[in-house]
Amino acid sequence: MGSMPDDKKTLGQVLSTSSSPSSPFNSNGTLGRVLTFEVPKGPMLRRKPGICSERYELEKAEFEKIPWYERMWIGTGRDARLEPTDALQSAKTFQRACEQMPDEIPKSALDDKLQQLNDHYSGKNPLPPEQSLELKRRTSFLQDVYTPGPRWEASTSGAESAWLSEQNLRFGNSLGIALLGPIFGAPGAATRVLGGSEQQVAAANQVGAAAFDMAAAHVGLGGKKPAPEPLPRPGESMRGAPLEPVSQTAQKQPTRGFTEPKLAEDGTVVVRRLPPGMKATDNKSIREWYNKHTSAERMKELDDKWKAEGKTPEERARLAFEERHNARLTARSYMLDPAEVEGLRQRDLLKYGSPDGPTFQQEVQKYGAQGLKGDDAYQAIIDGASRTSAEYNAKFGIKK
Repeated sequence: MGSMPDDKKTLGQVLSTSSSPSSPFNSNGTLGRVLTFEVPKGPMLRRKPGICSERYELEKAEFEKIPWYERMWIGTGRDARLEPTDALQSAKTFQRACEQMPDEIPKSALDDKLQQLNDHYSGKNPLPPEQSLELKRRTSFLQDVYTPGPRWEASTSGAESAWLSEQNLRFGNSLGIALLGPIFGAPGAATRVLGGSEQQVAAANQVGAAAFDMAAAHVGLGGKKPAPEPLPRPGESMRGAPLEPVSQTAQKQPTRGFTEPKLAEDGTVVVRRLPPGMKATDNKSIREWYNKHTSAERMKELDDKWKAEGKTPEERARLAFEERHNARLTARSYMLDPAEVEGLRQRDLLKYGSPDGPTFQQEVQKYGAQGLKGDDAYQAIIDGASRTSAEYNAKFGIKK
């Protein structure tokens, strides 16, 4: 094979062949090798000054709009190294990752990823869901750093949603196995080792949990009466749902409009009142309540009320967003399976960077990327507050 003239070689090729492979390169007599490289060619993308901290500053400004006496309690119980809210932590994480990027990169680096996405969407070179999600994440990050501004982003495909659901279920199952311990978590662990699906692992975890409940009720933990769960004080709860004290002779089966009874330290049975309109705490009933609470009719009534009170479009958009956001948290607080709730939180963490769903600022940015600005963006947020996942509704046979 003929050799290439040096004037036709790249800098990296010249360096890699400039010394004879038969002669030692390192001074200690061992053979060495020069890493080859190519000097980037073509246009470059430069990082805009201040872009790394911009998102954090916006979230910080939103956080500081909260009254100081409410901010005092936000973040209580979180690791002191973390920001007080998930939105601030997500913005801080982006800032740190952004600051580690070079000041400029070849434009071709972003163009190549965009071309891969186009080939994936067109079917020319489809990718597995885990690869397409990772490619979208990396591409979106590069765009946020080097080409910020409104842009079109494809929604999550059915295959990607299914993969995320499977990962969330797997995470929830792993958490359940760990919490149940080596004895009661054994059914779930064995099912996974034997190649069972995550749905089968979840069912096995339910068997383990039922066995644990029976052992705690009939045998007791360590020969002693199990310690009662810590309950909020009468009239309070984690999510603001009122608690109703009932006498010790209360029925063992919950009455309509209440959750299962729980025993307080003084022996009083305490039940939690369901939110108005919620019939029961099975997932379908909770989903029906969520859809009704965020229905277009109800959100329009609220918006008309806010208009009559003279609120600005931004204020109305914030209120509509909070109504939807609070409904999401309330619904999850009444779900019976902690692993299932954790799965939903992990899905939101992957999708929005926060386990409790998107922030108001993210909603503004989303509609801004669609070309909506000012009052138009705020109206889109109000209208979108009543739209819920058709795929998740269909899971329970619900049409909205």
